[in-house]
Amino acid sequence: MALVKHVYLDNGIELPEAYIKIVDVKFRNHPEESPYVEVVVNVYKDQESRNLLRKEVFSMVHICEGIFYDQFFDPSIMAEQGKNVFTQAYEFLKSLAYYVNSTDIIDEEEL
Repeated sequence: MALVKHVYLDNGIELPEAYIKIVDVKFRNHPEESPYVEVVVNVYKDQESRNLLRKEVFSMVHICEGIFYDQFFDPSIMAEQGKNVFTQAYEFLKSLAYYVNSTDIIDEEEL
């Protein structure tokens, strides 16, 4: 799975079909802190660039904590049939303003 959206970079460059792929999901649960999840994404020029193993344009880390953690990653949510870390991470991303106009893409390797 991945997301596609139009991305505008600070330097004026546009990526009309930016391909956004989760590359890592890290659960953090320290005794003195509330649990949270780090979702790391790579942003490629487009799906073809990613398929050709070209380097990502940039990476981002999104932190899922508080009520978002409860909504997407709480153990009771994760125990539901059909839920896995990556599908939940994509659902979390789609709840963020940055990804509002993104489109879901199913990768050929997932078929």
